[in-house]
Amino acid sequence: MKALDIAQLIDRFCSQALAEAWDHSGPQIILDRDVDTILVALELNEDVFREAEEKGAQMIVTHHPFYFSPLPAICEQEPLGALTLDLIRAGISVFSAHTNFDAFPGGNNDYIAGLLGIANVRMLNESNPFCRRGELPREMEAGALLDMVATRLGLERASLRLIASGRKSFQSLAWCTGAGADFLEEAAAAEVDLYLTGDMKYHQARHAEELGLAVLDAGHFGTELCFVPNMAAQLKQALTVAGVADRVRVLPAQAPQDPFCYG
Repeated sequence: MKALDIAQLIDRFCSQALAEAWDHSGPQIILDRDVDTILVALELNEDVFREAEEKGAQMIVTHHPFYFSPLPAICEQEPLGALTLDLIRAGISVFSAHTNFDAFPGGNNDYIAGLLGIANVRMLNESNPFCRRGELPREMEAGALLDMVATRLGLERASLRLIASGRKSFQSLAWCTGAGADFLEEAAAAEVDLYLTGDMKYHQARHAEELGLAVLDAGHFGTELCFVPNMAAQLKQALTVAGVADRVRVLPAQAPQDPFCYG
C-alpha cells in the first residue's frame, strides 16, 4: 500500500472531521512510496525517527501532530526543519491522529477506561466529545487508587499528583486524556468523586479545590501513552478488513518519550 492509501484507511475509522478546528491532525508528510512497515508512536522526535530507520518503517503514525502549525520555511539549521529533511531523505511518511483520536468511540478516552477497569462508560455530557464518566468496581481509598492507576498505566507512582479537595475515597470518575483542565467545571457539575486528566497548573488545582472537585493529574504523557497500543491494534484491524494485513506490519514504538524523570 502507498502512504496515502494508509492515511485514507485511518480516516475511515477515525475521521479527521472529528478533530478540533485548531488541530492539525491528518497527513504531515506523504511520500509516493510503498509501505510495508508502520511505526506507531505518541509523537515524533529524533529517537522515534532512528527507531523507524532501524526497523525499516516507511511510515510513522503519531498522536501528537508533527506540525502543530504550518512551517513558514524548512531550515536545516533548526531541529524541526532538520528532522523534516531527514524523514524525506529516508523515505518515511508521517500521519497524525490527534483530537479526533481522543474524541471518537474507541479512542484514547475509551481505551483508558478499559485499562483502569472502569464500568458503565458514557459521555460526561452531550456537548463534550472528549470527556467520559463511569464507575470503578468498588470504592477505593486514595493510596490504593494511585497504586492501581500507576500500575495499569505503566507509570512511576511518583509522577501522579492528587488534588484531594477533602475527599478520602473514590468510585465515580470522569476523565479526559492529555490536557483536560478546561473541563473542570463540567466534571464538578457531574458530581463525580474524581476527575482524571493531565497537565494541571497550580491555579487550576486551586480552582478545583474551590469547586470541591478531586483531581488526579497523571500527566499528559501518562494519560496518552495508551495511544500506541490502541492505534496499533485498530490499524491492524483496519488492514485485516482491507485484506492487506499480511503485507503491512504495524509496530508499536519502543523509544522512550517521557521528558520528565521522577523519584
